[in-house]
Amino acid sequence: MQRKAGARGGGAAGFTLVELVVILVVLGIVAVVAIPRMFQRQDFDHQAATDRAMAIVRYAQKVAVARRGVVIVQVSGNTLSACLNTGTTGGGCPPLTDPLTGGALAFQPPSPITVSMSAFAFNPTGSPGSQPITVQVTAGSVTRSFVVEAETGHVHP
Repeated sequence: MQRKAGARGGGAAGFTLVELVVILVVLGIVAVVAIPRMFQRQDFDHQAATDRAMAIVRYAQKVAVARRGVVIVQVSGNTLSACLNTGTTGGGCPPLTDPLTGGALAFQPPSPITVSMSAFAFNPTGSPGSQPITVQVTAGSVTRSFVVEAETGHVHP
């Protein structure tokens, strides 16, 4: 069986000009949409701030249970911090120690990210009280929040 000259399928392999142009157009559209999003650091900073705030609240709850004490979590200005309530008058509330840095356990997110919540305290069983607590981390018009459950102190988005 012989093939006709010029019929496709013989020895010619490769892409047609139309296929190459379509691929270049699709790659151009992806580049215009995806590349600017890859360089928007604020989205990554916002998620990192939310994760760090959740970690501080979780750590405060674990310290309250481990030390069988009361740990107060609060936002002062735009700084989230936790301190151990010693129950002594005039002694203040010494801040928890950050296990990573050895300094005071506190977090101030980069501008323009803000953290907002009502101050609360974990009791020795790890419960923050009778109502769930909502912590909001806001960057511009986008707000991410997480909840501290009332009965268990479980922290989740």
